[in-house]
This record gives sequence, structure tokens and C-alpha cells, in this order.
Amino acid sequence: MNSTLKNLSTCFLFICTLSFSQTSNTITSIKLPEKTFNDKYWSMDVYATVPLKQCGWGMGFGVFGPGKKIGMINPYLPIHLRFGGDFYFAELDRKHLGTLPLSAPQLGDAKVRLSQTNLGLNAVARFSLPYSKKFTPYIDVFAGYRYFGSGMSITPLQKQEEYEESTSDNLTKSNQFCYGGTAGFLIYLGQNIRFNTGLMITSSNKFGEITDIARARVENGNIIAQKINTPKDMFILKIGFTFILDDANTNNNCRTRSSRTYRSSGTTWSGGGRSSGTKANSVKINVRPSK
Repeated sequence: MNSTLKNLSTCFLFICTLSFSQTSNTITSIKLPEKTFNDKYWSMDVYATVPLKQCGWGMGFGVFGPGKKIGMINPYLPIHLRFGGDFYFAELDRKHLGTLPLSAPQLGDAKVRLSQTNLGLNAVARFSLPYSKKFTPYIDVFAGYRYFGSGMSITPLQKQEEYEESTSDNLTKSNQFCYGGTAGFLIYLGQNIRFNTGLMITSSNKFGEITDIARARVENGNIIAQKINTPKDMFILKIGFTFILDDANTNNNCRTRSSRTYRSSGTTWSGGGRSSGTKANSVKINVRPSK
């Protein structure tokens, strides 16, 4: 972790030096007023996530408070500190297993799809140049929670009475404490919007086990899969936009959405009963321990 932070810090200082050298011939000897560097507004990041060593992609967002000046690189380049948080979700892999027979007492066949997901929720400290710059390098340092999970969806070819049209559930999951950092930059697009991209590394000292969907197979109508260890380090590319939430844009209404989680049981996978009276669809699956 120390070496990672050192590398991120070195990258940040190098980018700042380049940024200043490119604009030095346009800067006069007059020191700019302090209020020029006062980033007094909240900001929101909205971005796509692309895991570099896995397949798939996802989405994320972050919210940060106003920037506070904590130091100076030179008289014209102050360093700001912002505190905030972010959340991201990514589908790492998916696999279609084709058509399989439904478990008794159901009759007929169903389409089965496996998926592997990762999400994270972090508290973040961001060190950056002022957001008023045309080019703003930054470094995030964070700690928080990350989740790995493998899931299955079952969709019968024909709707069956008393059963759901489609059933989704988790097969295996792993919850972990994580930490890491992001090195990135913002490019000015308008008064309240910046292009934002960065490379994030998230690490954990805890290893978990999830279902290896890449090697899952079907034998005699039964899904055979094994468990694998979750990765210690993950590299994720973030590409999106940062929105400056000034006084005219802070009155937003938030809506909450409810979600339901259903559990599997035994070698016959099922989502459990539903309050509406419909039953979960099920197929046979055997998840073996990792070797």
C-alpha cells in the first residue's frame, strides 16, 4: 500500500509540473487573488467503470464537498483537499449456459445465465489543483467496502402458472474491507462540467471465494462449477464527467428504491417464495470447493 501511494504521489506531482510548464508563458508576475482558488461548491462524479483484467463494465458516481486549500506547489498552483464518497458497480463476466430442464415439480426447459459482479462503497479524500483550471490533475485516497458475487438467472421458455417469469439470485458472495487510490485528471468543458478520467487500484488483505462462472459446464442437465479466490488487487479505469453543483443546481429530489434478496438452498437452486404468491424457478447446480 505504501509503494502504491508513493507512486500515485509521484505521478500527481509530475502532472502538476507539466500543467504549470505548459501555461507558464501566459502567467504574469502578479499574484492572483486568493478567492480565485476558492472552490466553494459541491461536485458530483458520474462515470463508467472498466476492469482492466476482467471482462465487462459498469457505472459509478461520487459526491465531494467544497475544496479547502492545504498547500502550494508554487504561488499560482495551490493544492486543494476535498472529502467525499463514491459507489461503483461492474459486471466482471457473464456466461450463457443455453437451455436446461427445470427441477421438479416444474416441467419444461429454461434459459440459464451466470454472472459475476463487483461493487464498492468508499470514503474518499481527493487532492487536486483548483477545479477552475483548464487541466486539473488529482489523486484520490480511499478506504471502504467491496463486494464480489456470482449469480444466476433462470427464465422458463414458457410462463408457468404460480411461478415467476424470471428468477435471479446469488450463488456465492464475498464481503471485504478495501483500500486504495486513484490517479486522474479533469478537463474543463464548461462552467459546471469537466471531463473526468482516472485509473483506480483497489486492494484487500482478505481473500474470499466465489463461483467460477468462466469454467462452469453442464453435465446431464446439472450445472457443475467450482469456487475460486477473489483477487487481492483490482485495476479499474474510470471515464466520465464531473458536475459542479452551484447554488442553482443543489435543489435535487432523491427517490429511494426498494430491493429484494432471495437465497439458494441445497443443490437445487431456487429463489424462495414471494409475497405475491408466485414461486421461484429452479434448476440443478453443484458448486464445488476450490482446489
